Amino acid sequence: IPGSPRLQSAIAVVVTSAAILPALIFGIWVGGREWGRNLERGEERVLVYSQAYASKLEQFVRLHENAIRSAVLAIEQEGDFYPPDLMLVVDVLREEFPGFIEVHAADSRGITVAVETETEADTAVVIGTDHSGQRYFSSLRDRRRTLIPDVLHSRVGGGVPVIVVAHPVVLADTFAGYVLGALDLRELPEPTPRPEEYERLLD
Repeated sequence: IPGSPRLQSAIAVVVTSAAILPALIFGIWVGGREWGRNLERGEERVLVYSQAYASKLEQFVRLHENAIRSAVLAIEQEGDFYPPDLMLVVDVLREEFPGFIEVHAADSRGITVAVETETEADTAVVIGTDHSGQRYFSSLRDRRRTLIPDVLHSRVGGGVPVIVVAHPVVLADTFAGYVLGALDLRELPEPTPRPEEYERLLD
């Protein structure tokens, strides 16, 4: 309408809004859907990372568990539980499997008779230690099978958290003691491939 600039401006605004608003709404909808897809893909990748890492951790623990069991089998086949021989066994375990922060053997009373740790000072402290009060000792003595209890804190290495892997030694159908390895959690393998930063946030 000639002579009515305000009305013309209002009509222009309405027309422009009518043209832009659907595109804006559509863009928000598409963007939201794409964001949701990205989140879903991220969650799936994090799940894959978690499953792969859990499998790697399980393999790591099983490797050291089998090492302890093999050492016990060698002791049982030898048929004796003498401290000098046990020192050789725990020394080999610590040397060949550096994931162990400590490996020790205890007799049927739970008294440590052989040990190999990170430092000689720790070894001197642990020899003769009574472990009979530990819950894992009674379980090993009564059930006579491999035991992996909850995460504990090692008295060596500054009290670092460890996973204990222990197996009883049975000679002539009698509980003769056990061999125990303390698996240093700081030695656990790193996850591969490593997740991106935004995936860490999702995790």
